[in-house]
Amino acid sequence: MSSNLEIRTLLQKAEEQGYLNGLIKQLNKDFLRAGLGPDLDLGNTVTSVSRNIVATIYALIISDFERYLSLLYIIDIDENVVKSMPAKHVDELAHDISVLILQRELKKIILKKR
Repeated sequence: MSSNLEIRTLLQKAEEQGYLNGLIKQLNKDFLRAGLGPDLDLGNTVTSVSRNIVATIYALIISDFERYLSLLYIIDIDENVVKSMPAKHVDELAHDISVLILQRELKKIILKKR
């Protein structure tokens, strides 16, 4: 499954299950903890969140790698999973990392609801 499709599928699943707003709040909370503005403009639709999270991760990889690593640590992305990813172009990496972030944040939201 392509990363774009995977991101949209994850977000649509979250929206269908009533987790999208909680997911956006969790993303904003963790991005804020990483020093990424008071309210990351993720929007509130599947399309805007999908587009903006990938763009944000891409920009971090290119311009602020330390903050990118800090964000991954704060969200609790498994370092071994990231290290085991094959070498890719930055745009592909940004998509794949966005998928990992959304999966992890969605797990947090689901666990909080239970």
